Formats: sequence, C-alpha cells, structure tokens
Amino acid sequence: MNSINEFKAFIGREFVYRHNLISVIKNGGHYLVHNHAELSKLYNGHAIKLEGLERYSRELAIKCAGLKIMYDHVGPVTCHAYRAFPGSQSFGSHSDPMPVFLEVIEGTKNMIVDGEWRTLTAGDTLLIPANVPHEAVNQEDSLMLSFGLESYLIDCQ
Repeated sequence: MNSINEFKAFIGREFVYRHNLISVIKNGGHYLVHNHAELSKLYNGHAIKLEGLERYSRELAIKCAGLKIMYDHVGPVTCHAYRAFPGSQSFGSHSDPMPVFLEVIEGTKNMIVDGEWRTLTAGDTLLIPANVPHEAVNQEDSLMLSFGLESYLIDCQ
C-alpha cells in the first residue's frame, strides 16, 4: 500500500467487507464495517483501520518477512493500515504486548510514545517496544502502516 489513493481503491473492494477487514475508530474502540455504503455513513471523519494486509498484499507479506529477519523475530508479523483525518479519534494511550513497527506512507502522523512527542512524515519509521505506552494524535491527514511482531497464540498461554 503506497498511497491514500491505493487505500481508497482497496477499501472499495467487496472482499474487504466479506472478510471483516475494515473498521472505524471512534469512542475509544473500533467498529466493524460490513459494506462500503455503511463505511460512507460511519466514517464521517473518523479514522479507518484496515486489518490483516499481510494476507492480501504480496508486497506487504514480503515487508513482514523482512521485519522478521531484521528483528530476528520468531512468530507472525501482521500489518494493519490506519487512515486518519485531522481531528479524528485514535486509540487513547495504550501499550501492546509485542513490539510495533510503524511506517508513515503519506501525510504526517503525530505520536506520543512513552510521554515523548514524535512527529513522523512520509517515509519515516518508528519501532515501539513491547509494553511502551503510546497514542496517535491525528492533527493532519495520514496513512500509516503498523506491523505487529506478534507471538504465537500457544506461546501466550
């Protein structure tokens, strides 16, 4: 996924909704969207999350494989895209149990990571270690990819 236009084209495909890949972020949670018409009604300036792209894009599957090698990671690497608009809500401050690698594709993404303000622009990347509090502050348009360096579910029990 290389641009906002490519993101728009992707979310126009029927299988995105059939496979429950898209949700709208609002009121501190994310809400599954069932079809493009519903997305048009729901999003209304809210951020959009597109999940599981590593399964649908050869380019992103290769990028996930590269991150596994770069970080000597044993386990799955997932890829989600976040399309944000100025003032759109994101998840509040939270931490993830696994490292998260962010890449801004287009626009500007402001992040607060462990209390420190970070501004990322197109082409910038950031690794957020596991259990480090962070949140996105959506002041401008952006498209960002988030890669989760996850554990196998059986290893989490």
